[in-house]
Amino acid sequence: MPKTTSKGQLLGLALRAGALIHGEKIILEGFKKHPDYAVICACDVGDNMRQKVLNKAHHYNVLVDFSMSSEALALALGKARKCVALTNAGFIERFQALRQTEEVKNNETITAKTLSQTTQRKT
Repeated sequence: MPKTTSKGQLLGLALRAGALIHGEKIILEGFKKHPDYAVICACDVGDNMRQKVLNKAHHYNVLVDFSMSSEALALALGKARKCVALTNAGFIERFQALRQTEEVKNNETITAKTLSQTTQRKT
């Protein structure tokens, strides 16, 4: 069984706190209603939904994240969902912090792999 990530745990907590919405129509209408808004879509979401979300997000200057799989979202929420949105500023701030931490860790991993490959080639 896959392990829940920190972002997944935060989404589960937000769901229980009532700070998470789901459903294509509700999310797309929510861009107008919520000035603080972050959309998290599965990396394997359909092209049509991806384009709709990106267009709205660009227009309303909203954070969009495609880093989680649909399996990870389902595990975090206990429901099969492809796209959800955070509506609480505190949860959005924490999600952004976790996202940046994850990016730094990924960059360090990539750098470490590159360095080890470079040293192997020299020997």
